[in-house]
Amino acid sequence: MRKVLYTNLKKALVLALLFCGSNALSQNPAYQITSTVGGFVAPQMTQAQRTAITATSVKGTLVYQTDVTQGYYYYDGAAWKLINDATGLTGIIPVANGGTGISNIPLNNLIYGNGTSAVSLLAPSGTTGTILMNTAAGAPTWKTLTTLPATSGILPIANGGTNTSTIGAAGAVIYSTGTQQASTAVGTAGQFLVSNGAAAPGFGLLGQSAATAYGTAGGTLSSATGAGTFYTLPGLTQTITVPANAVVKISSDGGILAAVTGGNAFIDVAIQVDGAFPANGGYQRLTCPANTFAFWSFSEALTLSAMPHTIRIVAAWSSGNSATINGDGSSVLQGELTVTVIKQ
Repeated sequence: MRKVLYTNLKKALVLALLFCGSNALSQNPAYQITSTVGGFVAPQMTQAQRTAITATSVKGTLVYQTDVTQGYYYYDGAAWKLINDATGLTGIIPVANGGTGISNIPLNNLIYGNGTSAVSLLAPSGTTGTILMNTAAGAPTWKTLTTLPATSGILPIANGGTNTSTIGAAGAVIYSTGTQQASTAVGTAGQFLVSNGAAAPGFGLLGQSAATAYGTAGGTLSSATGAGTFYTLPGLTQTITVPANAVVKISSDGGILAAVTGGNAFIDVAIQVDGAFPANGGYQRLTCPANTFAFWSFSEALTLSAMPHTIRIVAAWSSGNSATINGDGSSVLQGELTVTVIKQ
């Protein structure tokens, strides 16, 4: 009898450990509580107390913390985790927890970061057409195009500029020197822009061409103008752009008239290219008796580099009598300068 009573009592105690509440027992529970008038209360403790049991807690341990950030905490085997219900959150969620750190974002405001602190807001601009611009401090702001920071000096190529403060004369063409932009000399009607390889381009003629310049005024050469002092005969100047692989033929003629008295006049007439005399030819000394005419006539074929060149006829008194040289279209002394470009 005692043995039976002990056995039944043991079974009752085991059942009491497994089941609490109504007599409606679920199938195979490890432990079940049923009630319609009360709830389950997990162990309640402070944060310090919860921390103190960390070493002895197993994964799944559940407690309710009563201070600091209150709520249910479960142990995941490595750390305590707070069970959060987003619908029940109150207060402002900080940036560190994935929030904004602020409680209100007005309509159309822009949000920008502020490190780990609460985000910052930029209200809409009251001016239509303003643009968003960064500032030296980093915070964005609104600016109109008329109030953008001004630039000074010459903008370099690397910053989208030209690295030069000039744009050339009217009719010039802008090209690159490799370090900045530059402009060509101005061409004349009918000329073409000709490449000179890595050198500056220039205006020139694609094939054979010829142009003649005529004297526009006369002048007097004498000891007063100086022996060997050359001056350019008015109107007898041409500037051309020579293309690559071309020969330039220069021809000139004109006249002088020695003074009525004083004997012979000795006058030198020559070609100059870019202010220099050719190495050979293109030079005559005229001997003209008093009160008589003398005429120069010469031509020269030159191989000039592919670039612009200035060609002129110059004259100088050498010795003897004075003489009048050149003239305009009404004078038999009028000089001519013809330049022919022959493309090879």
